Amino acid sequence: MKEKESIDYTKWISLLINFVGLPLLFLNFRRTGRFKNFDFLSEVDKQLIATPQLWRIYDTKAVKLDSQPILNLDGHSKMSIKGIENILFKNEITVTGEADETVIKSEKDFIIDGEKQKVFFLKKGISVIITPAQDNEQALQIDGAVDLSNCTSLVIEAPLDKEINDKVEAFCYYKLNNFESVFKNFGYFKQGPVFESWERYLIETLITSKPFRKVVGKALKRDYLSEEFSNRLEKYQKISEALKESHRNFENDNIDKAAYKKIYQQQLKKHLPKRYFWQKKKTQNS
Repeated sequence: MKEKESIDYTKWISLLINFVGLPLLFLNFRRTGRFKNFDFLSEVDKQLIATPQLWRIYDTKAVKLDSQPILNLDGHSKMSIKGIENILFKNEITVTGEADETVIKSEKDFIIDGEKQKVFFLKKGISVIITPAQDNEQALQIDGAVDLSNCTSLVIEAPLDKEINDKVEAFCYYKLNNFESVFKNFGYFKQGPVFESWERYLIETLITSKPFRKVVGKALKRDYLSEEFSNRLEKYQKISEALKESHRNFENDNIDKAAYKKIYQQQLKKHLPKRYFWQKKKTQNS
């Protein structure tokens, strides 16, 4: 009489362990990626503590030397500038060259003799009247030596030396590269409250930081980033531009949190509709 063959359960147990272990391994991988994301936030805080000048990345933290113009008895402001200075003005100012050549430039148009300029070379002894092209505060950089007059709305910004400028720019690139890493860690699962909080963080940084916007523009122009992140970043740029006024009103308590959140969600839906990963191909082709 033959003995009954014993059943080898080892293979079945091993297969079952592998079957259960794979999803757990995947979940652990995703959790590790999210912990790395929070390491990024911790490192940002450390850098801001170690180098407080990096707070200048945010527009609201711009340091100004003098918030009041220097007024004469006749009610007009006069001052001299030598070297490189950044000034803000709302109304027209009169500028007289005191160096052989002074460079006056701005990211936005300003008006001299009825013509729009972004860069103007001022000769010694020549006086010009500069007017903002827009009806709001505008920044000028003056490199040289000039006398300023008729400048009752003038504010001088604290000069940023080259080292601090370079640190702020490097900090912006650090944040941008880590944003790309964070978004990549989410893979196809770009939805849910955690991901949406990262979206808000990136969009808020675009709204509130002029240096970061400049670095993003350079990175997109020079093709530094992955195609997927670049496409998403361009949409975040559009959203941040559309939200600027509402964000200003929210910061000034002109609208409440609920109203701002509603406007934010509308812009998000308009420029970047939510999609599940299995709808990705369909959305891209539509």
